[in-house]
Amino acid sequence: MIKEFKITSLYNLFKGCIFRIPLLIFCLNIQAQSAADPLITQGYEKIKDRKYSDALLLFDQAVKADPVNPKTYASRAHSLMKLERYDEALKDIYKALSINSNYPDAYYVRGLIEITQKKYDLAIVDFNTAIDYNPSYNAAKAAKVNVYYLSGDLKKSESYVDDYIKETPNYGDYYFYKGKLLVSRQKYEEALVAFNKALEFVVDMDKFEIYLYRGDAKQNSNQLLTAKEDFDRAMLLDNNNASVYNGLGVVNYKLGNFDVAKLHFDQAIKILEASPDKYEGYHEIYYNRGMTQYKLNELSKACQNFHHSCQLGNSNACKMVILKCIK
Repeated sequence: MIKEFKITSLYNLFKGCIFRIPLLIFCLNIQAQSAADPLITQGYEKIKDRKYSDALLLFDQAVKADPVNPKTYASRAHSLMKLERYDEALKDIYKALSINSNYPDAYYVRGLIEITQKKYDLAIVDFNTAIDYNPSYNAAKAAKVNVYYLSGDLKKSESYVDDYIKETPNYGDYYFYKGKLLVSRQKYEEALVAFNKALEFVVDMDKFEIYLYRGDAKQNSNQLLTAKEDFDRAMLLDNNNASVYNGLGVVNYKLGNFDVAKLHFDQAIKILEASPDKYEGYHEIYYNRGMTQYKLNELSKACQNFHHSCQLGNSNACKMVILKCIK
C-alpha cells in the first residue's frame, strides 16, 4: 500500500514580546521603536516566503542597526537555523542570552535547533523556559506539542494541544498539530477539519506543511483531486521537497497515471538522496517507485527498488521481493 512518509523538519516561525530591563518586563510592542524593527519585520516576511538567505541579509542589517538588542541576534539565529548553519545560529543565541539571559525567543530558537538534532529532552527544557518567561508564547507551546509528537509521546502531545486550543482557540498552529495527531490515528476526516482551522487561523508557521499534511489526509480518504490541489499549493511554496513529489506520486498512482507518478517518485528520490537526513521513513518512497514500475511492467527496475526498500526495513517491499523478484 502506497503511503506518505513522514518529514521531520519543523517550519514554525518564532515570535515573542518580552524584554527584561532590570526588574521589569515589557512587551516589545510598547518599547521605543528600534532602528532594527522594520528590518526584522521584513526578515520575518522572507522567512514566511521561505527565502531564508534574503531573511539573513535583513537580519544582518538589523544586528548592525541595533547590536545591543537580543531580538536581532535571535532573529538572525532563526534564519541561520533554516539554512542549516547550526553552529553560527547557536553563536547568535549565546550572544542574545549574554545581552539578556531571560530573553524567551533565544530559548525558543535554540529549542528548534535541538529538534533538528533530535535532542528532544533539551528542546522541551528550552521551550518550557521560553514559556516561563512569556506565558502567552504560543509558538513555543506549539513547538512543545511537536516535540512530544516527534519523540513518540502522542498522549502527552495531544493532552497539551487540547489544553492550548482551549486557552487560545484562534491560534492556527495548534490545529495543525492536532491534525497531525489525528492522521497518526487514521482519523482523516477529523484531521481535515483541524487542518482547515489551521489555515483559517494560521499565525506563525507558513502554509507549506498545512497543505502537505492536508493533502496527505485527503489522499488517504480518497479525495484525490483535491489532494492534488493541496500538493500543488505546497509545491508553489517549496519545489525542492521530496515529500511534495512523493505526495503527487501517490495521488497519480491511485488515479492510474503511472507514468506521471513515476516521474514524481524519481524527482522525490533525487531530492531525498541529496539530503537524506531531512527525512524519516524514506524506505517508503523506493517501495512506491517500485510499485509504480511494477504497474508499468518494468519488473527488473521494480525489483531493484523493492530490494533497496526491503534492506531499509520496509516489510511490504520484502514481500514483493519474495513474490515477484525471486525466481
